[in-house]
Amino acid sequence: MGGLSSEREISLSTGNSVMEAMTRKGLKAFPIDVDRNIANALREIDLAFIALHGT
Repeated sequence: MGGLSSEREISLSTGNSVMEAMTRKGLKAFPIDVDRNIANALREIDLAFIALHGT
């Protein structure tokens, strides 16, 4: 969630909504703010939920 584009704020909003829904369902979820160090963050997870949107 997040990212480096002009749609960062929209992405953060989407990511937070997904996190809330997953938590309500009893899932253990952790947000990852996409930045230039994304490769390091991805090494720490087993499964990702990817939400795409934009122009």
